[in-house]
Amino acid sequence: DVYKRQVLYSTQQNWFGLQNLALIPGLVGASPVQNIGAYGVEVGEFIESVQVYDRKLGETQSILAADCHFSYRHSIFKDDPTRYIITHVTFKLLKQPHLKLNYGDLKEAVGDNLTAENLQNQVIRIRQSKLPDPKEYPNVGSFFKNPIVSAQEFERLITQFSTIPHYPQANGNVKIAAGWLIDQAGWKGKQLGMVGMFHKQALVLVNYANASLADVKKTYQAVQHDVDQRFHVMLEPEPVLYNSLGLIENHTE
Repeated sequence: DVYKRQVLYSTQQNWFGLQNLALIPGLVGASPVQNIGAYGVEVGEFIESVQVYDRKLGETQSILAADCHFSYRHSIFKDDPTRYIITHVTFKLLKQPHLKLNYGDLKEAVGDNLTAENLQNQVIRIRQSKLPDPKEYPNVGSFFKNPIVSAQEFERLITQFSTIPHYPQANGNVKIAAGWLIDQAGWKGKQLGMVGMFHKQALVLVNYANASLADVKKTYQAVQHDVDQRFHVMLEPEPVLYNSLGLIENHTE
């Protein structure tokens, strides 16, 4: 995968910032659309600009990162999926390593070997130990977004569930771990027909056979229901549904 190779290449060149995103499959041009992220880093943090062909205006243009409106798993390209064709992405990387280790079990895995190469290697090791190989178990990676709740809502949750993994946001809101919610709701390793949540990572929805979209919907909606029943938090799917006209469909339909 092009993006995966580019992350490894950047480390070889002593260009820093993308190491937490190692082993994410996909293409460079797709990375801004979803503002892909992992282990506390989002790609939008290191994008300088995105070069596009604007189908609406019939011209090429360069869109600065600030105008891409990057947020958690979101950008202008996701808002208007038929307008832009991304042709190039310009990254602005660091000349000195600045390791981000405040996510999950990453700090413990990196230990005292505080190098970008070791950080990258540990990210790869953790991902390979938890995530299914798409060639063996068809999946789209993390299926649900990590919910972001208000400080007041988080206080309710932490009072009832003291061990809930959480990550304070700059605006005072709190991101909570969807995988933990799904696990606690009893869905880790559980299947509904041909579709289920992976036994090593509850956030990954897996097609174990020849499932249809209806099968997938039935499973993820059952997961949403059970998590909502226990925590009063509604999970939002990450994947986007498109119809035959290329328009986004609502997951609830």
